[in-house]
Amino acid sequence: AIESTGTPIKEEVKSIFNGYNETEINKSKNPVETILTKIFNSSDNEYHADLASRLLNNSHILQSLSNTKLEYDEKLAGKGNYRAGLMRINSKKGEIRDINHLEETLLHEIIHGYTVDNLKSILRDNKVEDIPQEVIAAAKKIDTIRRGLLYSAKQNIVGFKDSLDRVEKFMNAESQNKPQLQPGDQLAYGLFSPWEFVTMATTNDKFRED
Repeated sequence: AIESTGTPIKEEVKSIFNGYNETEINKSKNPVETILTKIFNSSDNEYHADLASRLLNNSHILQSLSNTKLEYDEKLAGKGNYRAGLMRINSKKGEIRDINHLEETLLHEIIHGYTVDNLKSILRDNKVEDIPQEVIAAAKKIDTIRRGLLYSAKQNIVGFKDSLDRVEKFMNAESQNKPQLQPGDQLAYGLFSPWEFVTMATTNDKFRED
């Protein structure tokens, strides 16, 4: 089991996280299933509730993420990340604006946990021995779409290349030295890699609209 090393949540941001208590969630049999159930049962965002329902109905996702633990950390760079069975969410004041934003971030990291390794195996490492052909074909099609959108954005959106440069520096920097992203960098962030594209397209309303 992964023990939490997150920093205590300060009083001024506790209200946002109250329904998603780190200790209680990690004591449950399947923390990811517990989080998704909470979103499905209590979210005011219909899209979040529907996505949570879809994920809950996928037994393979629940099984593959069954050992995932949740950690809040106010020193985290960015809103959240997922690595090696640990889903970390930034608890610093202002990083997570409200409960809707928290739900989006949790869903984002859950989808990362399930998709990143498979996408990297197919698209970066070409290790596809145990992956169904239809999954390989879908991954390649998704990346073709992403590359097309990325090319179009570079050609047609003023300032996009600067935005993409900031995102690249953010992705490649060490955790403690990550530069600050700007609100307008969201499109570049989602188009930067196939794994971010899948997750942003699935969880972020603004990215889909852009």
